[in-house]
Amino acid sequence: MATSESDVSSKSSSSDGDSASDVDANGTPVESGVSRVAKAYAQKGIRSSWSRSAQRNQLNKLARRIIRETLGGRKNYQLFVCPSVSDGRLKEFEQNPQAYGPKIRNTFIDKRGLTTQHLLEQPWNQQVTTIMAKNAEQIAKNCKDERC
Repeated sequence: MATSESDVSSKSSSSDGDSASDVDANGTPVESGVSRVAKAYAQKGIRSSWSRSAQRNQLNKLARRIIRETLGGRKNYQLFVCPSVSDGRLKEFEQNPQAYGPKIRNTFIDKRGLTTQHLLEQPWNQQVTTIMAKNAEQIAKNCKDERC
């Protein structure tokens, strides 16, 4: 599915820092290994107490922000129409996963599969999931209060 100009502009800018503003000459978001969500959470102040429901809300918000950042969408609905990883990139990934694997920001998922189970089992998608989990874990470790 082709990405329209409005999709690219909405992927490339965000008022809350969820998606990257790094774009190439064509306006296409560039993948990056640096998380802006982690940086934003590291700069948050400390709140003296968090109720269980507030903690749950913060965890859900963090998860949504990480997913949007990883897949390069500003809004949740944009994630459903994001492009799949290219065949060439998958071949490069098979040969050298460290150099050609997914990044923390503006990466893709492998949509080649008939079922969600098959999609989850794809090596590329497993790597994307691992990257998001490690990012969330690092953010939680660095929280100065009990928000996450």
